[in-house]
Amino acid sequence: MSKRNIDKTIINSQGFVEVKDEETIVKYFGDLKPSVDTPVQIKLFNRYQNVNYIVHGHVYVKDTMITSKNIPCGFIEEFDEIKKWFPDEKASNFAVNLKGHGCILLAKDLKWLEETKSRLVARPFPEDCQW
Repeated sequence: MSKRNIDKTIINSQGFVEVKDEETIVKYFGDLKPSVDTPVQIKLFNRYQNVNYIVHGHVYVKDTMITSKNIPCGFIEEFDEIKKWFPDEKASNFAVNLKGHGCILLAKDLKWLEETKSRLVARPFPEDCQW
């Protein structure tokens, strides 16, 4: 997982923290903590068998569904909201806008992520989610 509070515009292999998922706790190795989104992303990786990449951003993806309620960054309820939109465990290459927060992209391949990049838009203020 990415390190907590790292500038992801310049991330490289040194910008990640090794983690281990053990049921109800996430263990990490070293002195640097992983992102606060780590528990949610581990649950997503465990659920969606065909997902190889997860990208979380604080922008929205145009023409994509949005969660029904605001969920603060790192809250595990985010997993439940995503699962509502995509119940199929074999789903991949999809995005969900997280109301009041940003977006999450779950990809099988890098090509889909590259194609989705052109659909990223700034979150509106005030946030009415109308594009």
